[in-house]
Amino acid sequence: MRWFPGASLIDIELPAHHSDIRKRKQQPRGRIKEWSAASRSRLKHTLGRLQRKELGRAMLVTLTYPLECPAPDDHEVYKAHLHRFNMALRRRWPLCSGIWKLEFQTRGAAHYHFMLFGLHDEPLEALHTWTRKTWYRIAHNGDKHLGASCEKVEPVKSTGGSMGYFAKYIGKGDQTMPGNFSGRYWGKVNAAHLPTAASKSIEVPHKIAATIRRIARKKMQSDVNTACWKRWLEHRRKDGFRFSRLQWERAMGQHHGGAQRIALWEHVPAVRFFDEGEWWHLSAHHLRMRYDLDHFQQIMKDHPLPKRWRLRDNDRVRLLCDASSFIAALARLDKPEGCFLTFSQAG
Repeated sequence: MRWFPGASLIDIELPAHHSDIRKRKQQPRGRIKEWSAASRSRLKHTLGRLQRKELGRAMLVTLTYPLECPAPDDHEVYKAHLHRFNMALRRRWPLCSGIWKLEFQTRGAAHYHFMLFGLHDEPLEALHTWTRKTWYRIAHNGDKHLGASCEKVEPVKSTGGSMGYFAKYIGKGDQTMPGNFSGRYWGKVNAAHLPTAASKSIEVPHKIAATIRRIARKKMQSDVNTACWKRWLEHRRKDGFRFSRLQWERAMGQHHGGAQRIALWEHVPAVRFFDEGEWWHLSAHHLRMRYDLDHFQQIMKDHPLPKRWRLRDNDRVRLLCDASSFIAALARLDKPEGCFLTFSQAG
């Protein structure tokens, strides 16, 4: 078992179960034409090793192109712009570090998302001005808007917000271009200065490791269920309905409690329609709707999670949460002479 105090990664592995599996031969890396599952896993592993304190003080930067932009297959052009911006960033702030993520807009233009560390003491307006001028000089000199609409700089709101920010882009596959040689989809800025936490590891008996793995999987299952509810909620909001957080949590509790009928107050938006030569208006109102449990479960199935979000029955579990709090919680699960307190103190 390995964890990173002050960070978010917990790695639990039972190597005895992998004794009969042959190791895959390492092949030379070829031309990167898609954002693979292995690359997503490496990005999540990198995020999990970052200090949560620094994640809560990160700066989020988005760089886009104007109407005239490099084509998706001109990877040498937009990757050169990325390299020049990273070099300018390191020259201006030598201790600055971060992570970047490449995406493609529907029009085919590349754009970059950055999570930068070491800039929390800089005035936001000064950082915004420097970013706009630098990106304008590098990527679109001559834009009539002077780059004002092609960059965005904002501080992260919380540690969970920064993790959720990149988790959202990890789960989005509609802004990649499989088959197009675009190179790496993410990378590090000034990797030597990334606020990475030191790891701790300990070997525990197989029975204890299996128990800890089961606890971690229960936590992951709870997170998957919550993500499924949020996904359903997003679809309902796109249809114009509105729920409060309290209503959403109450309905989720009714669903998991096995209630036969689930009641929800929904805010129906105002409607304007043309019928029989006249315009008709229906004002917004609240409507109490009751869902049968079978019908509600069918609604959830109609909006499933992406395949890579589903919990897999594997022998290695990587959990992303507050690692220190998780270890402290394990230590309280048993009596003082129990194994959890012993291994947590030994670690």
